[in-house]
Amino acid sequence: MIAISSEQCPLLHTHTHSTPLISLALYLSTIYLLPKAMRAAGIKGFNVKVPMALWNLFLTVISVAMLVGMAGPWFGRWKEVGLLNLLCDETGYFFERPSTLQFWMAVFLWSKYAELFDTVFLILKNPERKVPFLHWYHHTTVLLVAWYSMYYKFSPSLAFMATNTLIHSFMYLYYFLMEIGIKPPGAIILTVGQIIQMMIGIAVNAIFAYQVYYQKRKCNCLNSDFMVASAVVMYGSYLYLFVQFFISKYLGPKVVKPKQN
Repeated sequence: MIAISSEQCPLLHTHTHSTPLISLALYLSTIYLLPKAMRAAGIKGFNVKVPMALWNLFLTVISVAMLVGMAGPWFGRWKEVGLLNLLCDETGYFFERPSTLQFWMAVFLWSKYAELFDTVFLILKNPERKVPFLHWYHHTTVLLVAWYSMYYKFSPSLAFMATNTLIHSFMYLYYFLMEIGIKPPGAIILTVGQIIQMMIGIAVNAIFAYQVYYQKRKCNCLNSDFMVASAVVMYGSYLYLFVQFFISKYLGPKVVKPKQN
């Protein structure tokens, strides 16, 4: 397996700011312009069932691979030094030497760019359906925070990435099965899992912040203020939005479809 350092992650240190900003500018422009272009051309949508199924299967496989590649070393180190030292990582164990873990972290970063195509598929399938705010907000913010967390060597990011890949392994498998005509139970479990993921992210960030600002430990991060604040905004907003989604989808009034005569 390939061992790299964060400095070897493609574009991370050579085009640090331009890479995510240009990519997201193109992404948001696509969300706005592609439906307009399709409607102007009289296109009501494409049959993308097979491409979407293959895409979701690919993301399932890569998510499982990333989970195994990152979670194994992370939990192994947890057993050695304990959770507090793991999240603080004063020794720079994870970031200050080349490792296969950083290879999988780099794969994770670039998978966030690949996942932007989820939205393109949704638009191609139905340009009349507005892309939900939660969908595009989640894609843009998680890409930015993940990108800068590796750039600044933010030690809690390993926990963020591991929990994200765990949830995405099940989520993309669920989407794949739906695309091939299998309707598995468990949509509500996925949403609950996402809410738990946000709670874990908030807790991990709080533990890191406590050690940096209260205990004055020299935890591994080149810009703790920026990363802690970014994680607060990201996970706080995600928790609110996913709880709101859960309430509206599972606890709100049921819409009864009229019977067709």
